[in-house]
Amino acid sequence: MRNCVTGLLVALLCCTAVFAADEVPAKVGVFPQEIAKNYSVADGLPDQKVLSLHQDETGIVAVTAAGACRLEGATWKPVRDFTPQRFVLVPDGDAYTLAPAEAAPGSGAVIVRSFAGDAKAPVAIAAAEGLFLRNDQGVYEKSPA
Repeated sequence: MRNCVTGLLVALLCCTAVFAADEVPAKVGVFPQEIAKNYSVADGLPDQKVLSLHQDETGIVAVTAAGACRLEGATWKPVRDFTPQRFVLVPDGDAYTLAPAEAAPGSGAVIVRSFAGDAKAPVAIAAAEGLFLRNDQGVYEKSPA
């Protein structure tokens, strides 16, 4: 008798779950960061191989194997004489300061490969030597491995 009652309760719960499944969950819109667009030569890229991306106050520039181009609307337009700004980290005691590569040649400088945040004061910097994080004093410290 006990098994019969248990079986009946389980069947009742399963039926309830099936009928409750007819309810449609609330639909949430698509967020901008969820939308991806793949660009190709058909969209104006000079080459499929993109070497780097740069963003400044005028927009996004892609440097490809065949030249640089700027995103204008939904297409890429060629950019003449584009020179991406390059940075280095210069040793300053136990920390590092960020400087343009042309202004800080010499030994001990760490070549910046990529950064996160504003180009004037990135919060994180990637280099062959590791990850460097900006501290409260505005200088960079190498992150522990």
